Amino acid sequence: MTHPDLAELVFTEAAVVVVVVVVVVVVVVVVVVVVVVVVVVVVVVVVVGAAVAVLDSAPGQVLGQTPSLPATCSPAAVTSVEHQA
Repeated sequence: MTHPDLAELVFTEAAVVVVVVVVVVVVVVVVVVVVVVVVVVVVVVVVVGAAVAVLDSAPGQVLGQTPSLPATCSPAAVTSVEHQA
């Protein structure tokens, strides 16, 4: 049985250290990417939710008025149509 010489042993330990460092860097990069994606999704959800809340609570949107033509709509409560016979 032959024993590895010191140069082979040092190279083997250096290779293990390099592999461990590469694995740690890859794990850190994956974690950072996941955190960034989660933050972006949360920000998008909050912004969209706020926009929907603003559109839902827009003044003048009463009884079926549409936000696309608010000036041409009148609430049913103040609209009366009189028919003459």
